[in-house]
Amino acid sequence: TTHIQQAEQSIKNYRVSLSEKSPRVGGNGRDCAMQTDPDDTAKLQASLKATQDKLAATVDELRSLRDVKDSLFNERKQIVENSRRKEEFLSVSVQAGEETINQLRSQIRELEERLEQSASGIAAVPVVPPAVSHNEDVGLLEKLLAQITLVNELKGEIAQLHKKLSADHIAMHNALQSDYQTILNKVLQDNEATQQVHQRALQTAENEKNALCTSLLNTKAELELSRSEQQRLLILTESLQQAQLAAAAVPIKQYLHSSTSTDLPVPISVNSISTSTTTSPVRAPKTPVKTEPISIQTSKHDQQLSPFSPLQNRTSREAAAAAIQADLQIQSKLRVAEKDAEIELLQRQIAKDQVHLSAQSDD
Repeated sequence: TTHIQQAEQSIKNYRVSLSEKSPRVGGNGRDCAMQTDPDDTAKLQASLKATQDKLAATVDELRSLRDVKDSLFNERKQIVENSRRKEEFLSVSVQAGEETINQLRSQIRELEERLEQSASGIAAVPVVPPAVSHNEDVGLLEKLLAQITLVNELKGEIAQLHKKLSADHIAMHNALQSDYQTILNKVLQDNEATQQVHQRALQTAENEKNALCTSLLNTKAELELSRSEQQRLLILTESLQQAQLAAAAVPIKQYLHSSTSTDLPVPISVNSISTSTTTSPVRAPKTPVKTEPISIQTSKHDQQLSPFSPLQNRTSREAAAAAIQADLQIQSKLRVAEKDAEIELLQRQIAKDQVHLSAQSDD
């Protein structure tokens, strides 16, 4: 809304300045000098150059953001790869521990089977008659106690191994989970920061595009004013041509001079009409334009007319006014062509910048 109001206000100001500084044609062809205002082409070029610099800075910022995004992506990829390797190592360690546990369980089963066999052997031993030596019974009991002690020791070692493996597994799992959560939080924060910076860059680019559109609208408004001025000049030129045709149809009255005045040429000067010597579309600064009086040399036939003839003065003023109007028309056409070229250049630049920004946004 602020951009639109500023654009409308600038258009109104330009119309007021243009209406104040537009060429005026007074009565009897007087005050035909064109008042020039400062050239705004340099301002438009400076504005376009500043906008191009801002767009280039925005593109550089987008490229740096893309580089940061790529580095974050590579870092996250490396973190995921490290986590995968740690998980593989943990799985291998767990598998090795399970194999060790299975081996210990197999050994425990073997010992239990041997213990059962020993117990069954003890139960199957017949009662020794008193005649049998007591030392053999003591030896068997000692062997049995030794096997029972070994089995109990193996069971204690197995329980300790179970506890140690469980504790190691839990600690490694917690460490991996903590590392993964930390890395995930960091990646999420980096992604959020990158997205915010990218959003700000897109907003800046959108603002620049709106400013370019506003400048284009202002230039179009100036072009419309120049075209209306050209149309008004064409209407004035047609009216002047019709007046000249009507004046040419009036019969010219001849006034005879005395014999002393027929031998000399009579110069007729029109000091009230000044013409602008500028034919370039570039506007000149507000300085007085040096003008020269228009001197019209009459032919031998026209030497018979009086120097104070009102018909001659009117014809000279109309011819000078026609020349000035033709000059003004040429200047107006050149200005309109220049504005058209500037608008076309601005439109091409805006289209190119929009395509470039769209490509950067997609990246």
